[in-house]
Amino acid sequence: MTQRRSHHGSSKADDEDDVPEWVDQVMATVAAEVRRRRKELGWSAQNLADRCAEIGHPIPRNVIANMESGRRSNLPLVDVMVLAEALGTPPICLLYPVGYVDDVQRLPLQDSTSTLDALRWFTGEETDL
Repeated sequence: MTQRRSHHGSSKADDEDDVPEWVDQVMATVAAEVRRRRKELGWSAQNLADRCAEIGHPIPRNVIANMESGRRSNLPLVDVMVLAEALGTPPICLLYPVGYVDDVQRLPLQDSTSTLDALRWFTGEETDL
């Protein structure tokens, strides 16, 4: 599902069509990792919603379910931060789940890179990607 920028004959309109697909891919990666971590903990979506409320930023069960099923098209950064805390993982690991996803596309219109390299780029550890 990863789209790549064509280096021959691509037009600006073609490139712009790739951006929504990239956004969907990022959202799907986060949603899949939230679901994986939640199930690893043996929690229901309601358990996760309850934990988010305890942290101080309620995320309703139906919002979590819609995110995990792909019916929710966006996810605010504050939600990612609270979900990560609730799941006992760093927020960056929801975006770049090293060991669970091999390759990701860091930005639209770029070729895929290893998840570890993307994580290093995001954290500033690696700037030459």
